Amino acid sequence: QDYEAAFQRGNEAFTTEDYEKAADVYEQISGKGQTSFELYYNLGNAYFRLNEIPKSILNYERALQIKPHQKAARYNLKLANQRTIDQISTASPFFLIEWWMAWRGFFSSTLWSILTIISIFIGISGGIAWLLGESRKIKKIGVLLTVACVGLGILFGFTAWQRYAHEQNSNMAILFAKETALKVGADNASPDILTLHEGTKVEVLGKTGLWNKVRLPNGEQGCLPVESLVGI
Repeated sequence: QDYEAAFQRGNEAFTTEDYEKAADVYEQISGKGQTSFELYYNLGNAYFRLNEIPKSILNYERALQIKPHQKAARYNLKLANQRTIDQISTASPFFLIEWWMAWRGFFSSTLWSILTIISIFIGISGGIAWLLGESRKIKKIGVLLTVACVGLGILFGFTAWQRYAHEQNSNMAILFAKETALKVGADNASPDILTLHEGTKVEVLGKTGLWNKVRLPNGEQGCLPVESLVGI
């Protein structure tokens, strides 16, 4: 009830175009450990109206972690990305990886887990029919159900595990520094590769001291200061 009341206050502030107050209320809710698609989406909208593009992108990305195929959030994220300085082209992943990412994001980890349990239950029922069935036809159906559902259960279970891991840590981050150099190595004396600006999305590959090794959307790799990035 407290969450709903606070969320409603944020929505009312947004409706009256008090976007700073709306963002503050939503951040307070988030700071108490509450997470939801609606919270991150509305927070992204508030920051977008305040022209705080990195924070807007961060929260749209967090919303899409929960509902990857939500059209409004994807469209608003596209608008926010168009306001960033670095327009980096995205390298197309291998088609099997792209297919797997689309499959994994089709449902939440909770729903994938439910499908796993249902498949296992039907598989067990098929096994019972195979063992106790009186006719050849029932035994055959039982075998087919068992094999099919066990296979689906393994697939759904693995997908649920992968989806949960992605929800907890996608290894993606947003650059919040106004301007910073992408370095060849993890130190200030290392040569610059290029200059990046706030709002750029990167994949974090690892950490060395105060530096993160990152990969840009076009596949180029380098090092950025840890404090310049906020994880999605």
